[in-house]
Amino acid sequence: MLGRFVSTLIKPYLDSYNFVDLFAGCGGLSEGFLMNGFNLLAANEVDKNIIQTNILNHSKYAAEDKFILGDVADDDVKERIYSACGGNQVDVILGGPPCQGFSYAGWRNPDDTRNQLFREFVSVVRALRPKFFVMENVLGILTMRSGETIRDIIHAFSDEDYHVGTPLKLNSMHYTFDEFYRMMTERG
Repeated sequence: MLGRFVSTLIKPYLDSYNFVDLFAGCGGLSEGFLMNGFNLLAANEVDKNIIQTNILNHSKYAAEDKFILGDVADDDVKERIYSACGGNQVDVILGGPPCQGFSYAGWRNPDDTRNQLFREFVSVVRALRPKFFVMENVLGILTMRSGETIRDIIHAFSDEDYHVGTPLKLNSMHYTFDEFYRMMTERG
């Protein structure tokens, strides 16, 4: 639902609808964009079983070579992602960097190396220069290191000349699509 909601909000500002999904998992965030007529250029996931599920979920939208298995921190993997875009304008980059180090359900370890993978997201945004990016994560990211982590993330994207809105705390089980849409349009 989040993907469908966000894609509905940004679609009027785009001339084309190409997107890349990083840390894509099984493709849940992509699903809403695909439902809204967006074109999946590339999806990246580090776990081979999970990307196989994404391929099964979305093979009608993209050829299998558009699903890039590997660690996005690896330059060769990044090059495969860029190559999968085929020179097309990338309008949106989606992704949910690993949340285990931030989650209230886990150890909340500030030294978990996965907590730095947002920098790889920024790196791909820097290279592909989409009009929009959507990064989702768990609520705990807002309070990690007394809020320094979220400030670091916002600054990293701001340094790339992107405007970053105030992070939203959403629980989709409390909203219908129409309620989400109304809330966001009222917010501006």
